[in-house]
Amino acid sequence: NTVGNAPNQDIFVVEVSDDAGVSWVELETVGPAGPEAGGNWFFKEFTIAAFVDLTDEFQIRFTASDLGDGSVVEAGVDGIRLFSVDCGVPGDIDGDGSVGISDLLIMLADWGPCADCNDCPADLDDDCVVGVSDLLILLENWG
Repeated sequence: NTVGNAPNQDIFVVEVSDDAGVSWVELETVGPAGPEAGGNWFFKEFTIAAFVDLTDEFQIRFTASDLGDGSVVEAGVDGIRLFSVDCGVPGDIDGDGSVGISDLLIMLADWGPCADCNDCPADLDDDCVVGVSDLLILLENWG
């Protein structure tokens, strides 16, 4: 966006939707001027939940504009990654926000094979057994 008959006049807009594109919320606008308008690759990271609700109808769209007098506008997107972050503490079995003696006592009471692999909170490594590796995870996060 920095060359041609009308440099620094166009924008690149990134928008997100939580309702399959019925409505859109602006996530970012690049340009019309500034360091990103001249090209190159830039790493960006956003917390989507700060802009829209997290739904199964989430969409993202990119719009590169080339309006008015002729200019050279190029835009590229590469390496999009969506992920969730679990803010829990590994080893916090009782859910009080820290790893302590009550978590250790729960783990010791549940020691051995899990009766139900889908409901075994002391199985921190998800191998369906509460054992030494789970204890090590708990101790690593103690406090």
